[in-house]
Amino acid sequence: MLTFLRGEILLLQALPVGALAWFLEHDVMHAGQVYSLLAAALLVVSIACASMRVAHHAEILAAKAGDPYGTMILTLSAVLVEVIILVSMMRESQQPTLVRDTIYAAVMLDINGILGLAALLGGLKHGEQPYNDDSGKTYSVMI
Repeated sequence: MLTFLRGEILLLQALPVGALAWFLEHDVMHAGQVYSLLAAALLVVSIACASMRVAHHAEILAAKAGDPYGTMILTLSAVLVEVIILVSMMRESQQPTLVRDTIYAAVMLDINGILGLAALLGGLKHGEQPYNDDSGKTYSVMI
């Protein structure tokens, strides 16, 4: 049991960090800008570490489930995180356009990130690449 918990320390660290952030939010905000930035950086690092472990577990489940179901598990795990973030934003925000703009920004980052990374890595590996118009249109329609 102790070995299992040691392997999950990156996931379990999010619980005390989240609890501290919840209870000390107002104190940190009144302490000054430097403390607020440090707290925000700590939260970002904590979320990144926990999400890496969640992605690892989703990949293990996807490998065990096989091809069509594994892809669905990975897709749903990524979408679920975005939905949870959007729901929390809708509950706290008084601006109705904030969620719409956030979804638009996430889609644009995903599209540009995937295409840009694919072009960069393909260019580094293969040099100049021909453009397949049919594949480009299919990808655009699917998005």
